[in-house]
Order: sequence, then structure tokens, then C-alpha cells
Amino acid sequence: SDGGGSIRIPAACCGLFGLKPSRGRIPMGPGRTEGWNGLSTVHAVSRSVRDSAALLDVSHGPEVGSRYHAPPPSRPFLAELDHDPKPLKIALWRNAPNGTQPDADAEAGLKFTAELLERLGHTVVEASPEMDGAALGKAALFTISANIAAMVDERARTLGRNIREDELEPVTFQMANLGRTVPMVELAHANNTFQTAAIAYERFLDAGGFDMTLSATLARAPEKLGVMALTAPDTMGEAVQTFAPHCAVFNQMGAPAMSVPLHWTQPNPAAPSGLPLGMMFGSRYGTESLLLSLAGQLERAAPWAHRKPLVWVA
Repeated sequence: SDGGGSIRIPAACCGLFGLKPSRGRIPMGPGRTEGWNGLSTVHAVSRSVRDSAALLDVSHGPEVGSRYHAPPPSRPFLAELDHDPKPLKIALWRNAPNGTQPDADAEAGLKFTAELLERLGHTVVEASPEMDGAALGKAALFTISANIAAMVDERARTLGRNIREDELEPVTFQMANLGRTVPMVELAHANNTFQTAAIAYERFLDAGGFDMTLSATLARAPEKLGVMALTAPDTMGEAVQTFAPHCAVFNQMGAPAMSVPLHWTQPNPAAPSGLPLGMMFGSRYGTESLLLSLAGQLERAAPWAHRKPLVWVA
């Protein structure tokens, strides 16, 4: 599932393709129709665009009782890979809503990707929507914390006892405690904040005549294991927000976004082949078909199937 980047971030770190579908595209049931008040959705990380599109074909559809219904595709998602998209106008969204800027590695990936897009006949223009990053971060923290508290309480009811602190990772325990103190009015404010961002994004696309946006999925190269650990509540939040700062806003807006493995960092002794650093494309609600069509074109132009880490399982 992806509630703030958990499909796209691993994909970007591992040289894989990762699509976060639109809110309501894939059923979340049978017990509930949404995760984290609509922030979270489900899909997969895949080696190829083809596999992601095929899985989306068999898993998408309306769900009974859902508040959200993504528009049905005009043809199978897999069929989009047979057709290059029309020439697109793409906004290069460099700095994240929270102010985080891409480092030199991510900047190199953006440059390569923009040049590749232009060679394929697309237009890339540097432009960014106006969003309140601080308000979005606060809204996400309160919404996710309240939902984690509810999940912990639900588990406690199932077990017939309270959940002990030593049964939870420290970050989870801390967020559950915060979630129990969040006033209802803050959840209403959070929902309004997310809606404001969605409106701002689509108005930005419309005003500039843009089809989608391009950002670096990660603001820097993949971190070593343990840097962003659920055992470190004092540093986890800031680490995630500065590592993949563009990801969560697409969950908050409900819009689709995909990480495409188009860039690798320069080789170094720790990574002789370089490290993957995915590039993220996002677009309007319900436009997975357009994203997949572009992804297929990019995969043909800059294939990645031959790239393998030093240790891998086929």
C-alpha cells in the first residue's frame, strides 16, 4: 500500500517501476473502502511497466460503499503500452511543497529525464504549483496518527486486552498516542487542507496547459539501512519528509503518480554500478492511462531490465 510514498519510494530505491493509482481506483475491501481517510491506496512494485498495467487491469473497479469512484479507462491499461502518448507539456516541479530541494544526484536525474522527454517530442517547462507545505505536513501527521490509534485500538479489541508499548515500534507507539489527542476539528481542517491542495494542483495544470508534472521521487540517493527507522521517533519524520518530499502530496490530493527508474548515481566504491534514483510523474485524478502510456514510451527509450544489483534474485 502507499499512504505517503510506500510504493514509489521502494521502487525509486531499487530501480523498479512503482505506480500509486488514483484514490478509489482499486478496491480496499472487504472490511473497509479506504485507508487512512483516503490517503492510502494499494497496488504493486514491478520490474516492468507491463506487469503494473496488467495487474491494474485485473484489480481496478468500483467498490460497493466507497466514497470515491475513479473514472473507468476507455481501454485496458495494458493496451496503453502499445501507443506512444501525444506530445505532452510537462511541468518540472523541482522544489517540494516543504521547501526541500533536490541534491546534485537528483538534479542530474531531472536533467537527464527532461532531455529524454524532449528528444521524444515532449515539452518540459520548469514550473511549480503553490502549496502550503507546513499545513500539508501537519494535516498528514494528524490524519495518519488518528488512523494508527484506531488501528491499535482495533487490534486491542480483537485480542481482548491493551496493546503493550513493547509490542509496537517506537514511532508507531508515539503516533498512536498522538492520534488519541487529535481534536476532531483538526481532522476537519486536515481534510480541507488536502482538498485545497488538490484544487491548486489541477488549477496549476489547467492554467499552464500542462498534462502532468515531473519531480525526483527522492531528493537524494537511497539511504543506508536504518537511517529511517521506526525505532527512532525523534528523527524519523524529518528524515522521510526530506528524503522523498514530493511523494505524500499525491496521496493527499488523491491523484495518481508513478516512479520510473530512469536515473542511476555515479559509481562509487560502495555502489560500483551506482544507485537507482527514480523520477516521479504525477497527473490529474483518474489519468493512470496517460501515465502508463508515457511510462511505456520511456521504458522503450531508456530500458532498465538489464540493470541488476550485485546481489539479486530473478
